[in-house]
Amino acid sequence: MAKVYYDSDANLALIQQRRVAVVGYGSQGHAHALNMYQGGMGYMRYAVSDTAEFGDYVSGPRLIDGHVREQMRGVLRDIQDGTFATRWILENQAGRPSFLAMRRAGAQHQIEQVGRELRAMMPWLNPTQQTSQNPEVGVANSSEIAIETKK
Repeated sequence: MAKVYYDSDANLALIQQRRVAVVGYGSQGHAHALNMYQGGMGYMRYAVSDTAEFGDYVSGPRLIDGHVREQMRGVLRDIQDGTFATRWILENQAGRPSFLAMRRAGAQHQIEQVGRELRAMMPWLNPTQQTSQNPEVGVANSSEIAIETKK
């Protein structure tokens, strides 16, 4: 029988006054974050398939190496010191030229082209408001993003 852990079992002092980030693809990042919040890494791994859990153990360390950690620290510094927010504000003030160009380029990515072809073979899928053919249409994100800056 598996051991069940509760909030009272955790040493919250280890993460108090710290920021914790969960990186994932699509909706998975939010789901993983909720699972980690609810029961830690063990629960997050329990909530995914055994294949995904095995992948975490054997592939995760290969993907998230020292170089990636340093890059992530740099991104976090940009968020904390306001660099990211400043860049986003300036991008909006200029009419979003880089943002819209990246959005258009993303819509032409091979994964989008293959996805369109696959979805065309699945008539039972509901069409969405946003399509790769019309990347200018926005779709509300299911999660909110908050940016804090340190002075």
